[in-house]
Amino acid sequence: MREITDDDYDPKEKIQAFWEKYGVNHSRLHVLNMCLIYGGEQNVQEGLSKEDMEIFSYELMTLLMAYHVAHHEKLNLEDIKIPIEEAPKKSPEEKFFSDILYTMLGLRHFEQKLEP
Repeated sequence: MREITDDDYDPKEKIQAFWEKYGVNHSRLHVLNMCLIYGGEQNVQEGLSKEDMEIFSYELMTLLMAYHVAHHEKLNLEDIKIPIEEAPKKSPEEKFFSDILYTMLGLRHFEQKLEP
């Protein structure tokens, strides 16, 4: 995490890299499953190994730090491309966790702009 103090640190690059790797729907599913696993649930939506969860957790923290730096430096993030896939109907639990993630990342307005 010390990379944010590097002279060549580019938060927009970190943000774009995360979204290109995970996309919105895949990252929401990862967050949902991590919450379920940490809560002791055995029946999750996808099989995540401990290593996969650690990698995703680290990359999610990197994303959040990049958003913080971008906010602090008042960077324009309009050119960030966030891949959106058509998602199947969500269960109430999935909707709850996706709403939390969208609110945390400030994507609620973005999602509303995509609705017809």
